[in-house]
Amino acid sequence: MSFFKKRATERTVPGSLDLYTLSDVTYFLENHPDAVYTMDTKGHFISFNNKFPLMLGYDRDSLKQLHFETFLKPNDVEEVKQFKKRVYSGETVHFTTTVRHKDGHWLTLNVTNIPIYDQRVIIGLYGIARDVSQQQELRTDYQRLLMKDRLTNAIEGVSFVEYFPTSKEIVASPSLATLLQLSKNHLAKMDTYDFLEELHPEDRTIFREQSLALHMGQIPIFSMQLRMGRRGQFQKIVHCEGVVQTDTIPSSLLFILKDATPLIQLEQERDLAIASLKKFFTSLHTTAYEHRYKDNTVMFHAAGFLEPYTDYLRRIEQDHQLWTKLVSSEDLILMKEAYPKIRQGEVVRLVYRLNYPDRQFWVEETCIPIIDAHGEVLGHYGVSTDITRLKEQQHEIWHLSMHDPITDLPNHAFTLEQVRELLKHRSPFTLLTVTFNQHSRLAERFGHEIGEEWIRQTSAAVKKLIKKEVFIGHLFGDKFLIILKGKIDETRAIGLANQLLELTHHRFDVLSYELFSKVFIGITYSVHHDHTAEELIKQTYTALRRAKSISKSNFQFYSSKLDITMYRRYQLERDLRHVIKKNQLFLEYQPKVDSWSGRIVGAEALIRWEHPEWGRLAPKDFLSLSEESDLYIHIGDWVLDQACQLIRDLLDEQPEHVVPLSINLSPKRLFYGDFASIVERHLKKHGVPGHLLEIELLESDVLLEGGQVLETLDRLVDLGVKLSLDDFGTAYSSISYVQRYPVHCLKIDRSFAIHAEHDPKSLSVIKSVIYMAKEFGLTVVAEGIENMQQLNLYRDLECDMIQGYLFSKPVDIKTFKQLLENGTLYPKDTGTAPPKEPILSLHAKVTISKLNGQPIQVGSSPILINRCTNRTISFYSSIRLPVKHKLELSLQLHHLTHPDIFIEPTSISELDNGLFYYVADFQVRALSLIVQEQLNHSHHSRVDDFFEQSTV
Repeated sequence: MSFFKKRATERTVPGSLDLYTLSDVTYFLENHPDAVYTMDTKGHFISFNNKFPLMLGYDRDSLKQLHFETFLKPNDVEEVKQFKKRVYSGETVHFTTTVRHKDGHWLTLNVTNIPIYDQRVIIGLYGIARDVSQQQELRTDYQRLLMKDRLTNAIEGVSFVEYFPTSKEIVASPSLATLLQLSKNHLAKMDTYDFLEELHPEDRTIFREQSLALHMGQIPIFSMQLRMGRRGQFQKIVHCEGVVQTDTIPSSLLFILKDATPLIQLEQERDLAIASLKKFFTSLHTTAYEHRYKDNTVMFHAAGFLEPYTDYLRRIEQDHQLWTKLVSSEDLILMKEAYPKIRQGEVVRLVYRLNYPDRQFWVEETCIPIIDAHGEVLGHYGVSTDITRLKEQQHEIWHLSMHDPITDLPNHAFTLEQVRELLKHRSPFTLLTVTFNQHSRLAERFGHEIGEEWIRQTSAAVKKLIKKEVFIGHLFGDKFLIILKGKIDETRAIGLANQLLELTHHRFDVLSYELFSKVFIGITYSVHHDHTAEELIKQTYTALRRAKSISKSNFQFYSSKLDITMYRRYQLERDLRHVIKKNQLFLEYQPKVDSWSGRIVGAEALIRWEHPEWGRLAPKDFLSLSEESDLYIHIGDWVLDQACQLIRDLLDEQPEHVVPLSINLSPKRLFYGDFASIVERHLKKHGVPGHLLEIELLESDVLLEGGQVLETLDRLVDLGVKLSLDDFGTAYSSISYVQRYPVHCLKIDRSFAIHAEHDPKSLSVIKSVIYMAKEFGLTVVAEGIENMQQLNLYRDLECDMIQGYLFSKPVDIKTFKQLLENGTLYPKDTGTAPPKEPILSLHAKVTISKLNGQPIQVGSSPILINRCTNRTISFYSSIRLPVKHKLELSLQLHHLTHPDIFIEPTSISELDNGLFYYVADFQVRALSLIVQEQLNHSHHSRVDDFFEQSTV
């Protein structure tokens, strides 16, 4: 019969106060407030009172079929078994354990087990279980509050008041005097009434109500804002927290006070931000889980964006290793590296990919450590957000930012990055820069629509020839860069270059036009990885310039296959950045004279570069290089400052001889920044009137710009600065342009002076320009006048001013001041005029074999030999060579196989037309006979024509 069997009907049983004569045990146990049960030695429940199934959430029948281990945590089973073992050995045991309720939550039970004897044999046990879960929670809360109290006393700015209800006494911390502006004496005598008086009247009632509820146990804790400080008109806003202290005898109420006055506004802003964030995060599909390290369990609290995959989540809870199988392998490495940081208490942000059978997620996860009161990391919370769309957008943005919108090829930035990556990994590769060199011309002539379509079609044609594994990037315009990865293979590079050259015969149907184009290719290698990506691409540009100097489609290699011009250009590019710092720039001055009287009426300042190796260089040799960076800005400003300084010096030294001084600037400098303001600043700096400064502008550069130029020029004219169009007649020469722009002078290009004597068209152009200038009230300067025939021609046409070697070459500042003092110049033969008539000459090439005594390897450049003796050789060249730096040249005659002929230049003369005339010594004089023999059988050539043809 069940020990706890309930009687069918109520009946009266004689009572007794003696426990040993208790007559109705069943009634006593059934109404006992704790759960009471019996258990056999195998661990099954035999009988129990009503409290037992109610506590565990099961019906009576179900409980009888369950073993006690069913309710325990796996880690607690062995410990409880040991307790049972002690009971079955005759001991009464008290212990605390955790059991699972039927609905899944955990209960904390205080358990007493007593052995049951039958004929002195233990046949089972009595069990009494009390649910102390709530007490445990309260104890935990209490411990937390106690710790908080201790911390509060240690934190600056926090005060406390302890109230003892039984005696109605209060004890306050000394910091309360500071908070409420009280004296220490007043604080020591403070009673309950005094404390309440420090509260705003409207806050006293609610404070007393909350305190009473706290004391009566109706609430465990309260928190409120109080207005305090009677002396300060209750302007102090104090945050108050109240808790019960039961560990004191008698128990007390503890009020923790902190001045919150300066934080109210911040708290309001914080609360608004928190509310906004809560609203924001509520709208997100966020997955949240908890990972406990001790038992290595994972529990998902919110499925979030993984709601369609809840089956996977349940499986992960059973075997969390499944999660690592879903993560992309390359991301899993980074995740494993992050786990030690989490175990050290760091909050870690992870980004990884989850691969499900039907799709891939990009996940951003924040791992927040779970830390107990002892600072031990028990596990972590994972809050995960689906950022797949963000990643897709980032990739799309990256693609847009790293690919050209017209060709969809990698753009200049992406291409540079690819080269850098190869250099970083020290991988060998070959670069080919390919250009059709037509985009700018087509865009200017037919418009941007044609230009863009040209880019599309040329890029498509190049891509069609390139294998998929070969990288091709779009640099700009119709210029592309191809990267051949892998070991250096010249045959492979040449083969690809020849394929690309076939595009010369390709017909491009661009809208309504049929277009053909030449193809130019520059090639370089990267083997030693001692260059930057920018330098390697620049090497292909250098080779490309050599290719474009040849009239037909071709490819050229960088380095040893570059000619002297390209070698010099490379050195000048390297040294140009230090030219101002090293004080290597200087100005020369060429007078402008009245065409009839020879009186000096103006001058032009011409910049020169005294290079330590290549000697004195003209602007054409380096100004274009400066425009490839921002150096042209500094050079232009330097010229402007030097010119204004000279004018100031002349005004101080010989004011009666001062004439307007003109300068040439890079057209880019004119359009960079507020150029008019810069000119004004320099004029004021040196105290120079504007009418003494003249700026010469290339006709083609000015006329292509439009409104911005016109505004800048108008402002310069307002300063009194004069403007002239240089090289007039070589560009568009539109009358409407001359009428529109505020210029006061036209300079006729020197090429007309050279050809006017035998070219009627050139003469007609000169006449038209001078006539037009007279009609518009402009002055005219004829440039490049080198002989009397040219002077008389311009005099007959009533040209105002003359500038040229016939009157004066460009001179240094000292000589220029002397010329100004003299006032008048007379025409005279320069002695450096090139021969006009054809001369007996021999075509040849030279290459630099040694410079400064060190061997170098460069390609060759053309020369024209006109004289040869047993000892010396004389020749013309378009290049200024560094003759003062132990220069050795290797001479190669055209169409002739001969021994190596080495010569050493001893002198150089610069001719009026910009060419150079050299005299050199033979190292082996016997070899001069080969040159003399060839020169005697050569033909007559015109010097200017030879060098014009050699650059085509």
